[in-house]
Amino acid sequence: MNFSFFVGVDISKDSFSVCIRNAQGEIISQKSFPQSSEGFSSFFDTLSSLSDNLSSFLVGMESTSIYHINLFSFLTERNISSVIINPSVIDRFSKVKLRPSKSDKKDAKTISEFLFIYKPSPSSSNKISELKIVTRERENISKEISHIKDDIKRCLSVLFPELEYHVNPFTSGMLNFLLHFPSAKSIASSDRKIVDFVFSESFKGRGKKPSFSSDMIFDLASKSIGINSKAFENILKSKIKILLLLLEELDKFDKLLSESIKDVEINDINIITSIPGIGKTSAISFLCEIQDIRRFRRAKSLIAYAGIEPVIKESGRHEVRLGISKKGNRHLRRILFLMAMNVIKYDGKFKEFFLKLRAKGKSFKSALIAVANKLLKTIYSMLIHGTFYSPNYS
Repeated sequence: MNFSFFVGVDISKDSFSVCIRNAQGEIISQKSFPQSSEGFSSFFDTLSSLSDNLSSFLVGMESTSIYHINLFSFLTERNISSVIINPSVIDRFSKVKLRPSKSDKKDAKTISEFLFIYKPSPSSSNKISELKIVTRERENISKEISHIKDDIKRCLSVLFPELEYHVNPFTSGMLNFLLHFPSAKSIASSDRKIVDFVFSESFKGRGKKPSFSSDMIFDLASKSIGINSKAFENILKSKIKILLLLLEELDKFDKLLSESIKDVEINDINIITSIPGIGKTSAISFLCEIQDIRRFRRAKSLIAYAGIEPVIKESGRHEVRLGISKKGNRHLRRILFLMAMNVIKYDGKFKEFFLKLRAKGKSFKSALIAVANKLLKTIYSMLIHGTFYSPNYS
């Protein structure tokens, strides 16, 4: 697209600053507006005063927490081309241009200059942006679930340490059983018939029957070294209730993602999930973070965006690897590592690559990062060429 105006926007919670350049790269306007209906209208009037042709504007803003969402939605609803830029990209650009200080106007000026030089493609629709928010919130819930499970394990290590070695304490049936009997002592000191009844009711209507019996649980409890502690029991029950609520919320977000899948390119999802070990949720989350694979000119650009490119420091004749940059999209990086963990389990090619690195003395983390890089290159090539995965894919 041929743009005549490049509008850099720097957004904070209560206001946003704007710098507008013309087709020659000259600054023709610098203003600040409040984050309000009046501010948005005044900004729109400023643009309209420059040109009636709204398609001649390219507006760019950093993805600053959630503060950019309202303005981005306002602009896209009016068919004004807008692009959301990773702050690390602007930061690197600013350092290259030797910007010595930081202020809202300077940032807006830098963003407008970046737009003028690189002319990035407009970001995808607001629906994709909303879907990204959903996937990120699901990620937050998953993290909370992981933390709560760790807390539950710690409580059980005091109250019933033998349990985890014999059964999965995190099935819905076992969690409900532990709400009634949160310790080995509470089980061993209760009437056997009551324990059997609660066990049966806890697992009723919850999928397949458990592979263990109430007899085994009772026997473990009778021989347990777990302590009798009302404090730990109450903490455990509280953690279990929180976990059950979080699992319900996670299920709601999974359903929401399934309903919203039409807003993402179905073929791209099918391409990514053709790799063994990558599920639909991970594929959707990945696509929401990258938005459009074609805005990355090569795989290395996507790797840098994810922040998993190696950092190398040269010292004389030697090169020292300092790990990965971690300057890119942390959400995308986490999704990649989760996908890398799964492809190691389910795909022979990636598993062989991982084990070969481990055999050469690479640490688990270093080998996993290498797998993530290889996986990202593979996905990039598959999406660009529209091809599905095969073990011999290169």
